[in-house]
Amino acid sequence: VGPSLFALCFGEAVLNDAVAIVLYDTVLPFAEEGQQLTVGNAFGAIGSFLGVSTASLAMGVGFGAVGSLTLKHAGIKERPELEVLVLLALASRSAP
Repeated sequence: VGPSLFALCFGEAVLNDAVAIVLYDTVLPFAEEGQQLTVGNAFGAIGSFLGVSTASLAMGVGFGAVGSLTLKHAGIKERPELEVLVLLALASRSAP
């Protein structure tokens, strides 16, 4: 499998997982409280979904930018073990 196809399939799978998690968290309060679905609740759920999705995307882009700039300008290409440690540290900071 070519690298482009792998990246597309992996990215699509991660996006599907993220959408499912956000959608679950959006719908869960309505199921627990036994509320009726009204127009106001529907717009609230849509707003919550869009807000969480936008915030997650912004955080991902932010952590990705910080990580890539750190690895680019830190001059650690000569020491691969340090590069791996920085990469793991950045990855652990982006996990919830």
